[in-house]
Amino acid sequence: MSTQRAERGLAAHDQVVTYESGAGIAVITLNRPHRLNAVVPELVERLCAALGQARHDDVAACILTGAGRSFCAGHDLRQEHEPISEAEDRRRLHRIQDVTRLVRQEPFPVISAVHGYALGAGCEFALCCDLIVASTDATFAEVGIEAAFETEIAAALALHAGADAQDAARAFRDRDSRAGAENSARAENPEKDQ
Repeated sequence: MSTQRAERGLAAHDQVVTYESGAGIAVITLNRPHRLNAVVPELVERLCAALGQARHDDVAACILTGAGRSFCAGHDLRQEHEPISEAEDRRRLHRIQDVTRLVRQEPFPVISAVHGYALGAGCEFALCCDLIVASTDATFAEVGIEAAFETEIAAALALHAGADAQDAARAFRDRDSRAGAENSARAENPEKDQ
């Protein structure tokens, strides 16, 4: 397979998202395996850029996957950063939703290849794809649902399935939250999950 890299000057291990294409197939890999591919702003920006590159390359299909032991463990809660304003927080949430919009607008099918955790934003990334291929160890959960995240996941479901956003949000809110809390605790302490 011939390979094209979105950022030719960087080694693959230095990129938070890698992009390869060949034979009409693009492979986009979330590449923060040391943090179970947890979401940081740079990852979202690079993921959007990679989806744009796949469109530019006029591929027939795109595969979205994660490096290492997990697809994506959601937001990186351990990332050290300065406090951000409510407006910046809202901008970042909207940018994550841009991933959903970009995937849904692609003229080719986007397939998520999920293994390990698909939590929070990672669950949203998987759900917005046209097809999910999941390994037997895949765990899907929307953890810590609050008003902002509830809207985010409902929007992803509504875009994907044509469902009513309020019904989708209610389904997540009303389900048993114990599994989500357990998976969140495991994702926060990946050393204990080996």
